[in-house]
Amino acid sequence: MENDGEAALTVTAYGPETSWDRKGGEAAVLSVHVDGAHKGDVVLFGGATPHDYQVLLGPLVKGKHRLRFS
Repeated sequence: MENDGEAALTVTAYGPETSWDRKGGEAAVLSVHVDGAHKGDVVLFGGATPHDYQVLLGPLVKGKHRLRFS
């Protein structure tokens, strides 16, 4: 972060082998963590097609931060 402030992130992701018409395989969920703190989850609804998902990370201080996805 160049300055203190609200942070947002665009993640391009896809969920191969997911489909809303397949029971038990409707979607994948991507959890987003910043500096070890859970910041949100993204439901990958686009199936095998890459899609841009917006994630609001909340307020962060100026400096480097570590992102983790699971």
